[in-house]
Amino acid sequence: MQNKSIETINNDLLNKSFQSRSFNVLASPNFIKVEVSNICNLHCIMCPIDDIEAPKRKLTLDEFKHILSQFPFLTKIGLYGIGEPLNNPRIYEMIKICHDRNIETEFVSNATLFNETRINKLIEAGLSNIYISIDSVNPQKYESIRVGSNFEKVIQNLKTLIDCKKAANSKTPLIGISTVTMSENVKELIDIINFISTLEIDRLIITGLNTTYTEQNISIKQDFNQDLNKVLQLCKKINQSGKLKIKFFHENKAACSLPWNSVFITVNGDVTPCMNCADSSIISFGNIFQQNFLEIWNNQQYQNFRTSFRSQIPTVCKPCPDYSFDYLNSELPAKTSLVYDNTHNISCLNFTEVKTVYQINEPITIDLEDISQITSYSQVDLLVAIQRPDGRILYLTNDNSEPFSIYPKPFKKSRIKSKLRLLNLPKIPDTFQSGEYNFYAVYYKQNAPFSNLEKNIRSNIAKHTILISKDRLEGEANIYENTNRTN
Repeated sequence: MQNKSIETINNDLLNKSFQSRSFNVLASPNFIKVEVSNICNLHCIMCPIDDIEAPKRKLTLDEFKHILSQFPFLTKIGLYGIGEPLNNPRIYEMIKICHDRNIETEFVSNATLFNETRINKLIEAGLSNIYISIDSVNPQKYESIRVGSNFEKVIQNLKTLIDCKKAANSKTPLIGISTVTMSENVKELIDIINFISTLEIDRLIITGLNTTYTEQNISIKQDFNQDLNKVLQLCKKINQSGKLKIKFFHENKAACSLPWNSVFITVNGDVTPCMNCADSSIISFGNIFQQNFLEIWNNQQYQNFRTSFRSQIPTVCKPCPDYSFDYLNSELPAKTSLVYDNTHNISCLNFTEVKTVYQINEPITIDLEDISQITSYSQVDLLVAIQRPDGRILYLTNDNSEPFSIYPKPFKKSRIKSKLRLLNLPKIPDTFQSGEYNFYAVYYKQNAPFSNLEKNIRSNIAKHTILISKDRLEGEANIYENTNRTN
C-alpha cells in the first residue's frame, strides 16, 4: 500500500478478478456507460429502440449525481445508450461535473441536432471524445439506414464541429466516426474508410451488428471474404500513416472483461453487463435507484453470470459484435489469494451521511458501515486512510490522544457490527490544508503486513472525497454536493 496508490490497487484487483474469472469482485468499476436518454429523433433500421419496452424518458441531473456517487474510482464514463444523448438538455452539466472530477467523458451521436451553440457548449463543458454515426457515404443508402436523417446536413454538422473546436483552440473533444457493419453497407467499407480519411477527425471505429434484435445473422467472412484483406490492408496503411486511427471490429477483438470491471446503466436505473445488453427485460442485476450498487455488484445473479464464463458464453452475449470469448478455453490461474477464492463472501464498506463540502472551523463527522449480510467470516482488521491535498497519506487510529498516524495502523481489530464513527471533530482546525481529502476504508486479513494489501484484502475499498475550504465556495460546492458520496 505504501508503494502503490489506492486507485492502482483497485485497478489491479479488477484485472485479477477478470484473469481468474472470480464471481466476486472486490474492486469498484473504473469505467461505466450511462444511458442519459432512451429517446431518439431517428428510426435506424438496425436499432432495437422500438423493440425495448421501457418508459421513454431522460435522466435527471439528480439521478446522474446519484449514479456518480456509487462509483468512487471512476475514470471514464460513456454518456449514451440506445437514444440520442443530445435529447437530454442536462448533458452539458453532466459533462462539466465529470470534467471537474477528472473523469473522461464520451458519447455517440447521430449529429442531426448539432448547431454552433450546442457544439460550443459541449466543448466548454469539457467533453473528452465524441463519435458520429455514419454507416454509408452514399446519401440515399445512408438515409435508408438512418431513417429521418439527412446525409448532407450531418456532414455539414460534422464540419461545424471541427471548425468550432479549432476556433476554441481546444484539444478536445477527440472526434471520431462510428460505423456499424451490416448487409446494407458491407460492400461499401473501403469507400467509407477512404471518405472518412479525407476529414479532419481523429478516429474511425468499425463495429459489427448486434444481432439480438435483427433477423440478420451477419457473417463477415461469408459476405465479403474476397474484400476482407483489402479492407484490412487499407486500415493498416492508414493507421501507419498516423493520420487517422482506425479500429476494425473484425481484427484482433479484445477479450471481454466487462462482467468484472464495468456496467451499463439504463435511463431507468437498471444495471446490465454492457450496452449490447441494453434491454433490462432480458437481463438486469438490479436497479441503482432502488439499491446500493455494492449490493448489486456481487449479488447472486451477478455471481452466477460471471461463473458461467468459466464454461460457456451466456446466451445474451452470443450475438456480441465487439468482444472475443476465446479465454473460455484457457487455464485459470491458481487460487493464491482471496480475490481468486470463490468460497468466500465479501464485506461491503460504505461511508454514510457524509457531507462533501466543509469550511475551516466547521464541525466534521465521518461514519462508516458494513452493508453486507455475512454470518461467517475470517478475522479482519479495519484500515482507514486519509489522502491530503498534497498527496500525503495519514492513517486514522482509535487513539484520541493521537488520532492520525503516518504509519499504517488498524483502526479496529474486527468487523463493524453497525455504523462506526471514524472521525468527530468539533471544528476543522485552521491548520488543515484547503483542497480535496480522500477517505479510504478497507478490511484486510488480521495481523497481515500492509506491504501486500492486495493479497490480504477482505472487502471492497470504500472511498469518499470531501472538499475543505477556508472560504465559502458556492459554485464549486454544487459540483461536489451529491456527486462524491460513496455508497
